[in-house]
Amino acid sequence: MGYTVSEEKRKEWKQKAVDNQNKARELIKEISDGYTKDPDQLAELLEFASRFYKYSINNTELIKAQNPGALFVQSFDAWKHMDAHVKKGEHGLKIWVPVKVTLLFPTGEKPVLLSEATETQKLDYESGIIPGKQSLRYKIGSVFDISQTDYPVEKLPELYSMGYSSEQHMLISKGLIKFCESHGVKVSEEDLESVSLRGYYSADARKIAINNLVEDSQYLSTLSHEIGHMLQEHGTRDISSAQKEFEADCISVVLQSYFGVELTELRKKHLSEHYKVFVKEVNKANPDISNDERIKLVDGVMDDSLKVFRQFADEIKTFVDDEIKHDKENKEQLGSDSISVYSDFSYDFSFTVNECSEFPSMGVSYTGIKTPAEALKVFSDIPEYKKSLVPGIELVRTDNLGNEAVMPLTIGKNIDLDDFHYYLAHTTDKEGSKLIKSFCFEAFDKGFDIKGSCTLYQLDKLSEEQFKVPMAQIYTPTFNRQDKAIIGANRRHRG
Repeated sequence: MGYTVSEEKRKEWKQKAVDNQNKARELIKEISDGYTKDPDQLAELLEFASRFYKYSINNTELIKAQNPGALFVQSFDAWKHMDAHVKKGEHGLKIWVPVKVTLLFPTGEKPVLLSEATETQKLDYESGIIPGKQSLRYKIGSVFDISQTDYPVEKLPELYSMGYSSEQHMLISKGLIKFCESHGVKVSEEDLESVSLRGYYSADARKIAINNLVEDSQYLSTLSHEIGHMLQEHGTRDISSAQKEFEADCISVVLQSYFGVELTELRKKHLSEHYKVFVKEVNKANPDISNDERIKLVDGVMDDSLKVFRQFADEIKTFVDDEIKHDKENKEQLGSDSISVYSDFSYDFSFTVNECSEFPSMGVSYTGIKTPAEALKVFSDIPEYKKSLVPGIELVRTDNLGNEAVMPLTIGKNIDLDDFHYYLAHTTDKEGSKLIKSFCFEAFDKGFDIKGSCTLYQLDKLSEEQFKVPMAQIYTPTFNRQDKAIIGANRRHRG
């Protein structure tokens, strides 16, 4: 004999379901109101979302509201399938679960769910008398965090990424670059004229450019932001620049957090600022928009960003893991005490002598020159009839990814120290600074004209007469971020 559920019990279950749904909406609103009042909380939410990128932003908000320390969640049955058990007394975390439902359309009556239809209506539906339609709806379900189970701690890395050490950040960047290249997007380091522009993505040129003045600590953050533009197909979608920047920041934060990279304060600040600009734009376009509608739009942007990241996450991880694997193999081949060349940024410096300094392609370029003396010798050996092209010497910095950053040292036999301020990638590097100082000494001895001043490093062995400026103007032992910003803002255009 089958068990018959009373009408009273049905009403009780139905009311409990409604209560759970209302509670879920309240929890989501609580998180949304939090970042609305304090945009800095957005970074925290997206960092959390990186653990649950396969879930919608609303479910991520629900999980965070109920357990901010959650690492990996799944259903009771899923844990059981893995031979793990939910601990006695643990309560599940409520999330929205999609379910397919059938809606019946009785003639002259309101539509009714098949599960709530009368026996007669069900029979009429089965016989084709009453039409029906399947649709997707959401109900409240439960998931349990790994901390609520007896799953072995030592097997945690099989389910949840523990992140990568700071020494491996360069490997992450290298993996990301290879991912971009696999999609036909070239990544290069370029002279972008100002430190205020850290990078850009061009859909037409299919490339990402990173400013060669970007500090090593900002490289991964900048790269991930430009990858955000790439994945969101910016340049092909008709959306505002405010939305583009907000979307790119969302993916940047999720991408970095996914690999356990600590967000820079600059990235958090950008996310907050881009959110504010986007909201301001929404308010201007919709003066009567309610707070709930505005939150829905913002959540929609974040949800779309998670969906985009979801499409590429496994592929990206494969490229990064390959770099980690190759690095490990290199270490094993070289010996356990060896330091991997990929463990961090490393640079190689060389000189290039161009027969035409302004348009190198118009003459011969002599590359890979290792010392100032050799570079000056190649320069002096340029045939006299070619010197009308105005030859020049450059210092080239090459990183372990093969990216090059070029610093012009001379135009003809003239050296302008004022120009040195603009090439921080070279002048703030210990080896680069040493080569530049050595070059200046030797060039002066060869009759090069040196003018201007450089406050980026000490040139205290050179006399006031040689440099034609007071030594006090040359010597400045410190150089701060504010100076860097001013230099970037006042930088002259160089063809």
